Amino acid sequence: MLPTINKRFLLKMLLALGLLVGGLAGVHAFQARRIPDALRRQSARAAEAGKKDAAIGYLKQYLEFCPQDVDAQEELAELIKNRDANSYELLQLYERILRTDASRHAIRREALRLSVVRRRYTDAETHAEHLLKEFPNEAELWQSLAGAQIALHQPSDKILKSLEEAIRLEPKKPGAYQSLAAYLLRDLHRPADAKLVLDRLVAALPGEPQSYISRAVFATMVEESKILALDSAILDLRKALELAPKNPEALLLLSEQLQRGRDLAAASDLLATGIRVYPKDPRFVRSLAWLELNRGNIGSSVSILESALERGPREDSFELLVPLADLLVQLGETERTRDILVKLDARTTKEAKMQAKYIRGRLAMREDHWDEAIEILLTLRAETLGLLGLENQTNLLLAQCYRRKGNAAKELECLTLLTNRDAQHLAGREGLGKAYLNAGRFDEAIREYELAARSPYAGPTTRSTLLKMRATQVRTAAIPATPAQWDLLEAEAKELAAKLGSANSDGAILRAEIAVLRGNLEKAVAMLRTEAYRRPSDVKLWGTLGQLLADFAGVPIGLAVLDEAQAIAGDGPDLRLSRAMLYTKDQAKLRDVERLAGQIDTWPDAEQQRLLDGLLEIYDRMGDDAGMLKTYRRMAGRRFGDVAIWDAVYERALKANDPAAKTEAEAALAKLPSGAESQSLRNAWGVLAKSQATEAPAARDALINRYSAAPDRADVCIALGRLQALLG
Repeated sequence: MLPTINKRFLLKMLLALGLLVGGLAGVHAFQARRIPDALRRQSARAAEAGKKDAAIGYLKQYLEFCPQDVDAQEELAELIKNRDANSYELLQLYERILRTDASRHAIRREALRLSVVRRRYTDAETHAEHLLKEFPNEAELWQSLAGAQIALHQPSDKILKSLEEAIRLEPKKPGAYQSLAAYLLRDLHRPADAKLVLDRLVAALPGEPQSYISRAVFATMVEESKILALDSAILDLRKALELAPKNPEALLLLSEQLQRGRDLAAASDLLATGIRVYPKDPRFVRSLAWLELNRGNIGSSVSILESALERGPREDSFELLVPLADLLVQLGETERTRDILVKLDARTTKEAKMQAKYIRGRLAMREDHWDEAIEILLTLRAETLGLLGLENQTNLLLAQCYRRKGNAAKELECLTLLTNRDAQHLAGREGLGKAYLNAGRFDEAIREYELAARSPYAGPTTRSTLLKMRATQVRTAAIPATPAQWDLLEAEAKELAAKLGSANSDGAILRAEIAVLRGNLEKAVAMLRTEAYRRPSDVKLWGTLGQLLADFAGVPIGLAVLDEAQAIAGDGPDLRLSRAMLYTKDQAKLRDVERLAGQIDTWPDAEQQRLLDGLLEIYDRMGDDAGMLKTYRRMAGRRFGDVAIWDAVYERALKANDPAAKTEAEAALAKLPSGAESQSLRNAWGVLAKSQATEAPAARDALINRYSAAPDRADVCIALGRLQALLG
């Protein structure tokens, strides 16, 4: 018998199975809608509670369920932007939104902005062109397009068209004018056309100080091309300050240009005004401190920084602590420098740690610990990648250390590295020129000075040194120089003198020096005499004239010129040093150099120090140990904490057989924290003063133990050499 199917049961079973499957599908559909909705609500609640990371996480999970929800994508973009407006993740999200809906112009604008920030200039160009199809009259979009085109090195006609269109649409906004002028100057090397663009800016916005500031900045950049004189930049900046007397950019830039024009008093007044108006802006403090430092007044520079730290807010103090510590090191006030180091060490930022390391390197240099300084600075240099200014300064200091160690190859290596990283670094170029000169590589030294002289910040010293080196090269050449060669050098000196201006005597002195090198002493004297009567208060000019006249007509004639200068311009260190030089030339020795060091207590510190340093050099040439001892004692009275000066007092006291000065030096060194470090050197001087051959081996071994067999201090080298000579 065949089995039969229970149709009623089968029908019920199929019906139950269908109901089950339908129920499951309904539950799944309900859950599929409920989970994304719940994630969206959780994201909204997290955002309201300020939990941005949680809100972003929930919204990303929601988009896994609903990847085509453009509104949610835009909401996610806003959350990410609030967390990091320049992230690559945000740019990718913008691109994803635009692929889904290209009509979202607000998103495209953000994508354009971020593409520029991330340097994706091809994308930036695409976004700008797309937006310009919808908004062809927006100047900002044309300017953004031009920026991308410049970065992509597009044809110049396309770039110029974009920038000119931006100017046409918004002729009262300076941005496009500035971009066009910069492109013409830097990329197309058309300074004359760039100037015309900035003239258009000034004509369009004659009442806006920024117009004049822009043209002044341009003037400083193209000074070498002679399109616009430095005086024009100063005039524009003065006009900007007429319109806005408290404009900080105009104040800073004008002070900088006045310094380049050697009007230091006016520059100082402007910076003092800036400090008074903007007491919380550290730029004015740093600039004024730097100006005073360049004038040779370190004490005033320190005072400016300290005063600012006393009144300034905490956030600005770090920017001023480092230059203050650097200056204190130069003054020999190492204890105060270490107090600043404690403050720097208390900060945990990477920048603070590097600056603290820099100051430690400077301290080691000050204390003549050259190996320690090199070790610190080499470590610092490895950490300064990306910080060009600090890296350059570190290389400059390393070069100084290697020079003191007598390692000319390493010195050249550091300076070459510096100039390779920053071809316009003036101090680096000059340092490299001096290093080549010391190495006897005269042609390479001239080449470096030629590069340094091209800098708009090169002072008259750099340019005059170059001309004198070239004149010396011509004079010492194997083949006698032709009159045409000398005429060319004199013409260049005349041109430099004209550029320096009638108020600056360096040009006239340079012309006279070249005339002397040419062998035309009479012409040099006549030239200096004419200039001295034109500028009767210029002591430097009178001093140079006095020296030349002494060589040409005798010491009494030269001294008569200096008497005339003092009657007109007053007393000062330069005039006294000129007198001292003439005293040494007088065969009769009728005048005492010592009296020139008297009555200087009312002078500024920098002028006192300049005079004493100059007198030391003169006494050293004369072989006058007693004169050097008196001068060192005067210096020690002004810089009591300087161990090197007291060491020098001790040495000269032994040579001059002055027990009182020797005792004074010993007492002072006993009070100084680092005074004991050079005890072995003083012992060596004592042995040499008494010619104690039996004590010489111990003294020599102590020096070698303290300073090594190849010391990096000149005085130690001399002591070791003399000890070896004493030992035969």
